[in-house]
Amino acid sequence: MQRSRRRLFIRTIIALGLSAALLPAGRLPGKWDIQIIVEAEGRYGLEDGGERHEGSFALRIHWLGLMERDDEDFLLLHKEYNLEKWEAEERSSRGEALELLKTGDFPAHPELRVNYVIQEGDSIRFDFAVLGFKIPLALSEADSPLILPSSTGNGAGAPGRAYDRNVHGGSNLISIPLAALLKGPEVRKFPWSWNYRGWLPHQGRNLLATQSHDAIVTVSITPHEE
Repeated sequence: MQRSRRRLFIRTIIALGLSAALLPAGRLPGKWDIQIIVEAEGRYGLEDGGERHEGSFALRIHWLGLMERDDEDFLLLHKEYNLEKWEAEERSSRGEALELLKTGDFPAHPELRVNYVIQEGDSIRFDFAVLGFKIPLALSEADSPLILPSSTGNGAGAPGRAYDRNVHGGSNLISIPLAALLKGPEVRKFPWSWNYRGWLPHQGRNLLATQSHDAIVTVSITPHEE
């Protein structure tokens, strides 16, 4: 009985060791290829009485990088970036005047910035933000940013607003267990919905501003082969 208990204790220690923050650095590969795909579809609106602006968009961004172990930390190096899909439309009405803008009329495009990866306990967390631009386009003095997907704790995508507290129906915490790095290729998907509704001061008046999007982030981690 005592020997049986000892074996059970040893097996428990081994199991915990694979998922704990004390995972031996020597058992981890030194480098991993990282692929991050961000997909989103959303809408935005701004209105005040007889003036109304409505927009919609869809995007897909593909990012490739290399992650290296650096003592107890990780370094993230950028390799490739591609905006694979960007479709947008904006409709504006001022009284009887109507204006329609298509994708080609948008002078700016969204940009994905992958900032770093950090070890937190027994997991690694990715920090990124998709940066937008001022909307609506039809309003030349527009000062409202288009809010696009951001990882948890990142304020770059939503200046002046807390992005995380408006996340619903999922999570933007992009975190992967350290133990998964031992298994070889690992693919994780992180879906969520985000929406905002509030008042925007503009030239002495308040405009009703609404924004929303559905996002899905796919992270692929593969041990790097020299």
